[in-house]
Amino acid sequence: MSPPSKAPAPAPAPDPLRSLKMFVAGAMAGAISRTATAPVDRTRMLMQTHVGERMTLTQAYKVMASEMKQSNVGVAAFFKGNLANCLKIAPETAIKLTMYDSLKTHVLDWRRQQQQLAYESHVASIQHTSPAYTLTMTPQNVTPPTDTAVSLYAHERLVLGAVSGAVGQLTVYPLEMVRTRIAVAPTGMYEGVSHAIFSVAQREGVGALYRGVGASMLGILPYAGVDLMIFEGLKKRMLTAYDTPPPALNFVSGMVASCVAQFVAYPFALVRTRLQKQGMIEGDTTRYRGIVDCFSQTVRNEGILGLYKGLLPNVLKLAPAAGINWLVFEQAKLSMGIDARS
Repeated sequence: MSPPSKAPAPAPAPDPLRSLKMFVAGAMAGAISRTATAPVDRTRMLMQTHVGERMTLTQAYKVMASEMKQSNVGVAAFFKGNLANCLKIAPETAIKLTMYDSLKTHVLDWRRQQQQLAYESHVASIQHTSPAYTLTMTPQNVTPPTDTAVSLYAHERLVLGAVSGAVGQLTVYPLEMVRTRIAVAPTGMYEGVSHAIFSVAQREGVGALYRGVGASMLGILPYAGVDLMIFEGLKKRMLTAYDTPPPALNFVSGMVASCVAQFVAYPFALVRTRLQKQGMIEGDTTRYRGIVDCFSQTVRNEGILGLYKGLLPNVLKLAPAAGINWLVFEQAKLSMGIDARS
């Protein structure tokens, strides 16, 4: 018979400011990561929205360089649309990561409760035959539940990440649409974020601010799900070797997760961007009746590879952006007193 041992200690009291801290960390991560990679992001959008013969990286660079000379804005031409991007990505990232953390906490708390109930039920059944045992003692072959044994399965991380990403993007979608318009519009067409919003709403209707939202939702579900699933899985492995994962490993893990996720979701991102651009320029004969029609026209006119136009600059931008995003997010959490294992 094994010696008596105490039942598991209760979990530490939750931090009442945890959600606020997660939101601030997510907003910081989103804004910093996107600003650092804004020129590459604009290159991607120019390539995505170019219809016909494939635009090269050199051609996209020449478009931005020409704008820089003609409008005398200097290097700001390479950051065109970045303000709208930060206004969009900061709250989107904050909402996504805060919601994911909240959903994960609820799932893990429920699982701990189930394990504790199963443990108490097992002990109670033994007490019928051995009354000397109590819930503060562990019978032979009965293992108390431990906090370290509770974690999300891969498919749970996938689902929770997908739901959180969709909610985050849907909440700020008009800014995503306006960000795209500003980035690909001719110089001088829009005077800023607010002007672009009112201009689109006035000329094309309020519904135009949600153009491409269907493709966006179809794209963000697999992207956010795969991204969070892989990063959290890699982080779980890192925590077996480190109390706190080194920043460099967080950066690399973020890039790996992003590369896999964007290969899955990229065609939806291209379709979304084309639908967002539609109707911007008078006389543009390119018309899509919706997501399916945009997919079919793209494949028919440009081949399957047409769905991956701009993928290279997207990888060059999104991989380091994701690495910076996760690096800043994890370091911000630590600076605010959130345990890396929580």
